[in-house]
Amino acid sequence: MTHSDNYELVRITDRELIDFTRSQNGVSWRGALTLQQYIIRELVLSKANAAKKIMVFMLQDSNGNKLASIELLVRDATKYVYNGSTVERQPVECGVIGGVFTYPEYRGQGLARVMVDKLMEGAKTTIIGSSGFTFLYSEIGEYYSRNGFTSVSVPLCHIPVSSTPTTSIASNDTVTLLGYHEFKPYFELFRQRYEERIIEEVEKDHKTRISPNITSDYVDWFHLRAKYISYLLFHQEPAIDFEAASYEELVEKLSAVTPKIFGLKITQANNLVGFIVWTYDWSPAEDGSYTSTVTVIKVHVEPGYDVDDYTLRLLTHLKIYLEKQNQEGDRATSGFVKIVVWESDTSEDVRAKLQASYSAKTGIDNPSRSAILLHEPSEHQKLCDGELIWENNNKLTWF
Repeated sequence: MTHSDNYELVRITDRELIDFTRSQNGVSWRGALTLQQYIIRELVLSKANAAKKIMVFMLQDSNGNKLASIELLVRDATKYVYNGSTVERQPVECGVIGGVFTYPEYRGQGLARVMVDKLMEGAKTTIIGSSGFTFLYSEIGEYYSRNGFTSVSVPLCHIPVSSTPTTSIASNDTVTLLGYHEFKPYFELFRQRYEERIIEEVEKDHKTRISPNITSDYVDWFHLRAKYISYLLFHQEPAIDFEAASYEELVEKLSAVTPKIFGLKITQANNLVGFIVWTYDWSPAEDGSYTSTVTVIKVHVEPGYDVDDYTLRLLTHLKIYLEKQNQEGDRATSGFVKIVVWESDTSEDVRAKLQASYSAKTGIDNPSRSAILLHEPSEHQKLCDGELIWENNNKLTWF
């Protein structure tokens, strides 16, 4: 039996120790990168604006043995509460847990549970406080329920992408492609719109809503990740010193690296109808080539337009774009085989049309199972009872 008093969770800031934790978990999570490239990738991502408040912790025993590690990214958030006459915005903080990893020689002792419990003790007191909340994306099903987390999993939809241009759309949509670091005004608008919607809903049902404060920094983090991987797999020119470069220098240098397109928008008479933003992942094949997957980060349609119709159009225009890119031959922006969409960005009707038109598969179990724990027990009970709602539980807030 494992006794938590025998262990200590220590925040580490020493670069060598942080690299050690990532050399351990990178064996499982490095993907197409070498282990050293993965370690540097995590350093690079920590320079992004969205990751300014990242913390790395290590679980140790009384002998100082390094047993496991975990990361916590602290974000600004808002609680929307009905106070009897109006909706009050209460600024809080939230945490998102990542990098939960027990080192192989110490598995089977329940150390991950001990580590998460100890992290949550700190999160509820000194790090975030009792008014906040913490969430995570589990790769091991309902494991974190034993730490008090409630699963709110979101299924996936997979849309196949053809190697040749087979998709078309009968519309007079004005479509504009959106590039690297061009998303700030769109996410300022998105933030305004989702706050308007949340306030309207709280006024109607008086149920509290909670949400991280979404900004374009969230998508810029995803795109930095994709640019870094693409650079190492397909480019490696111009030379970049990833360890020494500042975030601003990385953005400038990586702007010339493909992929350059991360979204598109539809406009009518210069008015925005909606936009879609995505990121890229690559998987190596036996012949040395790579297959590519595009994951949708967010779909947004402006009020006054048919949400289902334009969500379907935005996804269709993305599919058309990728099938055209498959003909271009750029190694970083071809080989696309599917689009992954979190079903929270689509309605049942949209998914039915995607199935009928494009043989999409829906209801796919998400390997990143969302789970949340509100720090105040009475508020967490409200969540469990359906009296408190977690907003923006989607790919956008994934870590």
